[in-house]
Amino acid sequence: MLARGFHDAVTIWPVVFWPILISSCFFAYVRLCGSLARQFGQSPIGGRGLTGRLVTFGALPAAGIAELLVHAYMFYIVGYMYLVIAIPIYVFGWILIPWVLEGFRPGLTILALVHATFVAAFAVLMGFWDQNVLRALNSDLYGLLTGVPAAL
Repeated sequence: MLARGFHDAVTIWPVVFWPILISSCFFAYVRLCGSLARQFGQSPIGGRGLTGRLVTFGALPAAGIAELLVHAYMFYIVGYMYLVIAIPIYVFGWILIPWVLEGFRPGLTILALVHATFVAAFAVLMGFWDQNVLRALNSDLYGLLTGVPAAL
């Protein structure tokens, strides 16, 4: 068995896993909204109704602030090597997820909910917030990576 070091999946899991998923969901949401605007002339971003205003002036700025805080914190902790994370975020968030969810009608709602859940799970993992369900999710993922059940 290999000795555990910095390049072990367990050590870099919080640094890589949650930020990639968080940003991929955010960028896929923005890309799908742009696609809807091109195809149908309207999207949730900049919409005229109540939902459009809530997304444009509430949810989207909150998600953008969460993105900024997650990546600023991780860049502060990891350093310039953290910039490598932009490659998988681009592949998953700008290419793969929008391609998979292109014709799926509830895709935008699911992406928004998944983004909020992943941001909350990251906050629980980093110790900024405590939620039993998300702590159990992090423990299960940690146990899956190590092969040994763990209580975080």
